[in-house]
Amino acid sequence: MDAYHHQDYSKAFKKLEPHANEGNPEAQYIIGAMYDNGYGRNQDFEQAAKWFHLAAEQDHAPSQYNLGRMYHKGEGVSQGFDEAIEWYSLAAEQHYALAQFSLGVAHINGEGVEKDYIRAKMWYHLATENGYANRDNKKVEEYLSEEEIEEALDLAEQWVEEHGRN
Repeated sequence: MDAYHHQDYSKAFKKLEPHANEGNPEAQYIIGAMYDNGYGRNQDFEQAAKWFHLAAEQDHAPSQYNLGRMYHKGEGVSQGFDEAIEWYSLAAEQHYALAQFSLGVAHINGEGVEKDYIRAKMWYHLATENGYANRDNKKVEEYLSEEEIEEALDLAEQWVEEHGRN
C-alpha cells in the first residue's frame, strides 16, 4: 500500500499481485484500479473489470461501484445498464455514496430503470448524506413539486430505516 500511495506502481503491483491471487479483495481492487487508470500497467479495461469483479463478489463496495461504472460505460465488458444497476445497488446498500449518486443519475436518464425524478432525488440525497456533495441534489428539485421533494426525502428516510446509517 505504501508503494501504491507513493506512486511506485511497479513495486506496488509486484507486492499486491500475490495477495490478489490469494483472494484479498482490497488487493484485487487496487490491481483493478491500476489497470483501469493505466497506473504502472498499460490501461486494460478487461483486466480492470476482471479484478473488480473478483473483489465485488466478496462484497467490496468500491469494486462493486467500479464494476457498475464499467457496465454503465461498456468499458472492458459489454455495456449493460441492468448489470450496472445491479452492481451500483449492491454498493449503495453498503452506503457507498458514489454508487448512490450513480443510481440517481440512472433514474434521471432512465438507464436500467424507469425515469423517475423522485427516486433520483432520493438517491442524490442519500449520496449527499454519505459525504458526496453534488449539485444535482438541488438541481433535480427544479423538476419536482414541494410534495414530490417531500416524498423523495421520505423515501430516503425509509431507505435509511431499512439499511441503517453509515
